[in-house]
Amino acid sequence: MLGALFALGACNNEKDEPSGEEGKQGENFVGGHEYVDLGLPSGTLWATCNVGASSPEKPGSYFAWGETSQKNFYGWNNLAYCISYDDNTGQGSFSKYNDTDGLSELQASDDAATFAWGSSWRTPTGNQYRELVNECSWVWAKQNEVNGLLATGPNGKTIFFPAAGFFYEGYVDGMGEFGDYWSCSTFQDTNANSFAFGFEDELDFGVGADARMDGLSVRAVVVR
Repeated sequence: MLGALFALGACNNEKDEPSGEEGKQGENFVGGHEYVDLGLPSGTLWATCNVGASSPEKPGSYFAWGETSQKNFYGWNNLAYCISYDDNTGQGSFSKYNDTDGLSELQASDDAATFAWGSSWRTPTGNQYRELVNECSWVWAKQNEVNGLLATGPNGKTIFFPAAGFFYEGYVDGMGEFGDYWSCSTFQDTNANSFAFGFEDELDFGVGADARMDGLSVRAVVVR
């Protein structure tokens, strides 16, 4: 499963197998967590690991959008701030991050990256992911026997996104086949922007949207 992609990056149809050191570049830490300066125009600094992971190839934790802890089942009926959801219409009602409160990005109290790693970290915005897609070169890679996506920044430094799948209802789907990562930005009614990728006949990746109830990975950025 991939999010609804609508800002695709340039594709590279070849698979690559980087050495164990690739994806681990960067010697800077904030709050005990390492980041990489990829040389992006915005200066955004990206974490080397997923939230909840001990190394770049580990999947880490899965979070519903707007929640700060992992759970055993992901659904509309136990999603934070969800008042109701109609399966027939696909419409939901929310007590926060709705059409009237003006909140289009996660507040710190609802941000899994901030909650886990401290106030210097946050879940990226949709635009920060779009910059990453547009400014980096990308290749499907295998690191320590784990499939994923390797991004190389304008300055030649890299970060690795493991293909951790996503947590749907009571199980993880797509481990090793695709990755799905939250942004902190809302996207229409019941969705939020996400960064998704996978490799079948060719590499497919971009910024799209997923249902807020789904359990996705989180890759944090440093607050500037």
